[in-house]
Amino acid sequence: MISLCLVPLSRKNKNEVGEDQIKVKTFERQKQHLIKLADMNEIRKHLKVVRSHIEEVKQCQQTATQPKESEDKI
Repeated sequence: MISLCLVPLSRKNKNEVGEDQIKVKTFERQKQHLIKLADMNEIRKHLKVVRSHIEEVKQCQQTATQPKESEDKI
């Protein structure tokens, strides 16, 4: 009779632990997703900086080549 009372309690305890584990797993999954989003935002910011730098370099190269062309014509 005592063992019958313990079986449902032990099953209940297992379920409670399982729910806690599921909550932890869900939290970890959400945390990883947020970290991925943060990483993507950092990558986007970095790409914007790199693209603007490339544009600046292109403009400098164009201004550097233009005087040479005008000197060649003279």
